[in-house]
Amino acid sequence: MGFLFLGLAIILAVVFIYAETYQNPLLSMFLKALASFGFITLWVVVLTEKLVNIDSAYYQGVLFHKYLPVALLFGLALCAGLIGDLILALRPLRPATENESIILAGIIPFFSGHVFYFSALVMLNRFNWIPILFTIIMTGIVFIMAKYMKLVWGRSLIPSLLYSAMIFLMIGQAFYNLIDQSFSGFNLVILIGAILFGVSDLILSQIYFKPAGQQRMVIMNLATYYAAQIAIALSLLFLV
Repeated sequence: MGFLFLGLAIILAVVFIYAETYQNPLLSMFLKALASFGFITLWVVVLTEKLVNIDSAYYQGVLFHKYLPVALLFGLALCAGLIGDLILALRPLRPATENESIILAGIIPFFSGHVFYFSALVMLNRFNWIPILFTIIMTGIVFIMAKYMKLVWGRSLIPSLLYSAMIFLMIGQAFYNLIDQSFSGFNLVILIGAILFGVSDLILSQIYFKPAGQQRMVIMNLATYYAAQIAIALSLLFLV
């Protein structure tokens, strides 16, 4: 059943991305909400597979109870993503003068979501300084590259850098967990999701903070973002 809803989540994301190319803001907002609800639904179904569906090959029942705090943090992160998606979907519906304020408002739930993801990953292993060192280096590279590419961040500079740092912290912890825990299936899927999230937001910076964004970049951003959230929601299926 989990893989059936995986297919549904992918279809909803593809339909939204296709509709986004027609630049109909109201339709896009509705389909975006539906696509984002798709990865939350996938999370619920995966938990059902682990806890309730005794016929599932992934059923663990009470053995999975020790992972419930982690699963809850994942759920909160996915819900934060839905909220952020809806906030950012307001941009085409509002005057251009409000763009910066909407982007700043959208950063808040996404930043919170990555805090939830990072906290869950630390709970599954332990805190280590390696992800922090990775975060400092990568955030510095992003800042330098942004100068080189002439991104116009304006008031969003500090919030965007903090958000970038939170993404890289999540990626660093996911990679550390993968190495430290013998390349488990769960950690591999999580790392793939985290990297896709990072790629998505790097593309998004080109769309939001450059004078002219290209349609193909919008498609790439949305494709990597939904792939990231879907992968993360699905990853719990492989947590044992």
